Amino acid sequence: MSDLLVLRSIDIVRAKPSYDFIEKTVKNTLIDFSNGYASNPSKIVANPDPTSMAIAMLGHVPRSQCFGIKSYAERACSSGISAGSTLTLLDDQTGLPIAVMDCDWITSTRTGAVCLIMVRELAIKPKKVLIVGAGRQTQGIVAALLSAETEIEEVSVLTASDAAYNTVADSAGTVASVHRLTRCTNVLKAAALADVVIGAAGPQTKTSISLNMLKPGALAIYVGHGLSADVLHGADQVISTSDSQMKVTGADLADADGNLPSSDAELGAVLSGAKPGRTTPSDIIAAYNSGLAITDVAIGRYLFDETTRRGGGCKVVGFTPVPNSPQISLRSGAA
Repeated sequence: MSDLLVLRSIDIVRAKPSYDFIEKTVKNTLIDFSNGYASNPSKIVANPDPTSMAIAMLGHVPRSQCFGIKSYAERACSSGISAGSTLTLLDDQTGLPIAVMDCDWITSTRTGAVCLIMVRELAIKPKKVLIVGAGRQTQGIVAALLSAETEIEEVSVLTASDAAYNTVADSAGTVASVHRLTRCTNVLKAAALADVVIGAAGPQTKTSISLNMLKPGALAIYVGHGLSADVLHGADQVISTSDSQMKVTGADLADADGNLPSSDAELGAVLSGAKPGRTTPSDIIAAYNSGLAITDVAIGRYLFDETTRRGGGCKVVGFTPVPNSPQISLRSGAA
């Protein structure tokens, strides 16, 4: 009989590790992916309407000894965008589910960790950062950038919403050096001075930073919206977390013929030393941060282990294999 542990929000808060640990975990997972030691098939995306979508993501992380299935959905509503996600972990030896958890904190946190890694690897003396948007992803990015030891002197957030900015500022109050967080009031000036520009807004944003607004040597990171397509197409180098994933989730950035530029390198290959990152100080680099399920799985496994150690979570008993049941082999083509 297999037990399934359901992790509540309070369990995740109690079990969450340090940002240093998260950054190291994400970095190791990306390197494993680059070396073929972790599997991350392309996302399956459904778009019920132009402002809504649902995504299914699968990942296998042998280092964590589990598979993971992440689901994410967002729908337009009267207050903006309503979104939610879950992560299910399965033991990679038995195939049995071992945990289900809310994935919102994990998504925000690993997104921030990947942005931090991109800044470390690809930016030139990153002192000023401009972030377009002030949603949940921005909270994770700000927390990662302000909690780490970097050269960053200012993180400026562009948003038209007072409430959204205040939420980001409140969440940043739990990390070090919150005085470095400011609100952007002049987008043209901020973009021209920024060493790093991150597009993390929702699809409803009316702001789009274009290539001619960036200074030489700038790093532009795509997380959500807020960076125009010409940055990706006109950049001197393109680095992605996954080239195939970018072709799926970056379809809205395609040119008139439906094409996207190929990545010069994937981030994991840069981290492992197999591919170069930045090659010229003056190059403008477009970095595409498409969330990989393997990073969710790696962090989720830690949360499961820590919650189990603490005796937390809600245990569900009853995942019992049926004796003498017929076995179906996926390799044979059966489904």
